[in-house]
Parts: sequence; C-alpha cells; structure tokens
Amino acid sequence: MDPVSAQTVLRILEALAEDFDIAAVRIGMLGSTAVAAAVADFLRQAALPNIVLDPILHASSGTALLEESGLEIVRDQLLPMATVITPNLAEAAALTGIRVESAAEQSTAAGLLLELGAYAAVVTGGHLDEARDLLAWRDESGVHEEVFTGSHLESTSTHGTGCAFATSVACGLATGNSVLDSVRAAKSFVRCAIESAPGLGHGHGPMNLLWNLEGE
Repeated sequence: MDPVSAQTVLRILEALAEDFDIAAVRIGMLGSTAVAAAVADFLRQAALPNIVLDPILHASSGTALLEESGLEIVRDQLLPMATVITPNLAEAAALTGIRVESAAEQSTAAGLLLELGAYAAVVTGGHLDEARDLLAWRDESGVHEEVFTGSHLESTSTHGTGCAFATSVACGLATGNSVLDSVRAAKSFVRCAIESAPGLGHGHGPMNLLWNLEGE
C-alpha cells in the first residue's frame, strides 16, 4: 500500500481551509516525508490555531510508518508549531534521542519536547508498570507538570487509543478549554470508550467512541 501523494493531501487541506473556519488541527500518521513536508508548509501559511501533533512513527506490529527524513520534519518543523504533542514512550524517545522507560525519563523527555518548541507535551505511559501519563506545559511563569495515574484496563478493545486521545484533546481545545482540561477530559473519554467497547473480533478491536451519545 502506497501513501497518498503529497499533492493530494495539500489539495484536501486547502479545500477544507477554504470551506471551514478551523478551530483545531490534529496531525496523525503522515506516511511519507513528502506528505510531512506538505503538511508543514500548509500549516505555516495557514497559521491555524490549536495544533495537536500525534507523532505516529510505528504500527503496533513495529513496522515503521515514516522514514528518518520524515521524522526530522516532524521534529524540526511540525513540533515547533504544536500546541500539544502526544507521543508514547517510544515516540518520545525517537524525537528526543534519549531512553524513555521510566517516570523520571518521561519527565525529562517532556521537558525536551518543550525545548524543541511545543507549548505542551503529553508523554503517555500506558506501558509503564503503573499507567502514568505526564503533561508538561510552559507559560510566562515557567514549566509546569501534571501527572495522571490510573489502573491498567484488561481489554483487547484498544485499537486506536492514541488517535482517539489526540483527537479528543484537539476537540477540547477547539471549544475553548485549556490544555490541562482538554487532556483531563480526553483521558476520561478514552477510558470510557475502552470500558464500554463491545468486544468485537479476536484481536485488538475497536473502542466504543460513541459511548457518550448512547441513550440520546
């Protein structure tokens, strides 16, 4: 399967920006260096608010989804435009160049992501012994951290959790919520989506992303 061409992606983005007043952006899997470059060029020109960067670098199987040159564009061009970046431990390690396998390293990585230009960084730690996500952000008074802890859920309905989390953060920002409130609400949304999932299939199945609309 080949990635969508950069020109096609650019035309879609231009059409959307012409037709809608965009309140937030969520960047997910880019698939190629050319697409990453096209998205970066578009965002520089469009100057859109509330950019949430979900740096998807590998599939769950471990297959690389972006070349090294594409990673450089994510780190050097897209990350500095991000309101929030939402890497998991492995993605944070790839972007910062350090090992990220503990709570202390998680905090160090988040600080480095801020130094690279992001306003805020959520380094998700669902694979740590204790489920632990760390949010770091900076303002005129300095750098702040908020740690979100919780229990691991025994579920196979976890396909797309990172995508759902980043999209939920973007939705929160689009409605005017703060980064902290948007991240807190996104964590709650994804947890409920896992807990209420129908358990389809025998592998890693989908969450119930419509759980909050049930009964309406």
